[in-house]
Amino acid sequence: MTEQASFAERIWADTVFMAVLFLARTARMAGDPRLAEEALEQTLLHLRALQDDETGLLYHGWNCASGTGCPRRNGTGRTRGTPSACR
Repeated sequence: MTEQASFAERIWADTVFMAVLFLARTARMAGDPRLAEEALEQTLLHLRALQDDETGLLYHGWNCASGTGCPRRNGTGRTRGTPSACR
């Protein structure tokens, strides 16, 4: 775990399957429609931000400050042509 990491103005696909799934399950267990609505809204926001307009594929992350997407990395932590903002 990296406690001092700063990921300001970045959107990650990981958030959808971690935080959003948690929100959705909690909404179901607690019977709280506000949490369900937030889970849906977060999913839609992430899809709008992460989906490449040309290919329809999702970026693994998006840097809002630089306007660059970060493609999914392979097992070595490298992706051919990865923008420097994503390294």
